[in-house]
Amino acid sequence: MNLLDLKLSHEEKSQVTTFLSSCQSPEGGFAGGPKQLPHLAASYAAINACVSLECPESLAVINRYLNQSDLNKRIRQRQYRSAQAQSIHVQDVVQPLGSGCWSS
Repeated sequence: MNLLDLKLSHEEKSQVTTFLSSCQSPEGGFAGGPKQLPHLAASYAAINACVSLECPESLAVINRYLNQSDLNKRIRQRQYRSAQAQSIHVQDVVQPLGSGCWSS
């Protein structure tokens, strides 16, 4: 919006903020639309949009309470499931990375 020199009214900022809030998952992250699954690209775009709006209401939408250890745990779980789905022996992945890498 700044690159386009676009100025939104307070009401427009509020409407965008309400929409972005409806895209946020209670477990963290943003989806591409309401009731969709959150993913990295949508989360990146939504957080950038909230920051670009430059108002306290939009910044408050971002859930900063999802701590890093929870995020790391979910990433490890997805990597583990992906390895299983691809019939990769999990120890072949875990051993080179170190023994503590997959602990919760």
